[in-house]
Amino acid sequence: MKKHLIPTIVSLLAVPALIAVPLVTTPVQTEALAEDENFCISIIGKAQTEVSPDYADVTLTIENLDSDVSSAKDKTFAIFDKAVESLTGNGVLRENIIVEGYSSHPNYDYTCGKSLIGYYSNLTFTYKTDDIAQIKTTIDGVTEVGVTNVQSIKYGISNEEELYNTTLSNAIENAKAKAKKVFGHESIQIIGLEEESVYYSSSLYRYYDSSLESQDMVGKVTIQARARVKFATL
Repeated sequence: MKKHLIPTIVSLLAVPALIAVPLVTTPVQTEALAEDENFCISIIGKAQTEVSPDYADVTLTIENLDSDVSSAKDKTFAIFDKAVESLTGNGVLRENIIVEGYSSHPNYDYTCGKSLIGYYSNLTFTYKTDDIAQIKTTIDGVTEVGVTNVQSIKYGISNEEELYNTTLSNAIENAKAKAKKVFGHESIQIIGLEEESVYYSSSLYRYYDSSLESQDMVGKVTIQARARVKFATL
């Protein structure tokens, strides 16, 4: 029985040595995969472009309170007509002035019970201008004739699709540069390409402020693109 015991102990001691061998050679096997003609990788490329906006959409409201619902509406639209006249006089095209919505409802005073004090009306409209330098002038004009609130200014770019396509091409080039570093050489080819959706805003929202009359104070619009690209060696 003792003759059989010694070989058994030797074989058990040999097991750790056999297991350790592949751990030492793993980096060599990984490096060899990169040289394999069938080896491929998938890389995400990213790019973004910042540009100055070339137009603006301005949203405004006219609020009115009158004892009669019809009178409240008539006064509100009378102010709107004056606002249109002011805007067109400052170079805004009539077709770029759009009524977005109108609402009217009774307004009550609850100090001593419930008593009707009049009818509240609200008209929201927007106008688009490609003369950003004149935004302050156009806003001053409409507020002088009775527009009560400037809700927001949204700056945008007219050639968004063209700029996005250029940014997407840059994202693919970004992925290609990463792939060359992984492979360690220039001889690579694209064998798969997928455009990835990315949330971005091609508009820049600002609340009205006198400083926004200057192009330098507007800021930049950022366009982003992502692409998942699959590469293999030539």
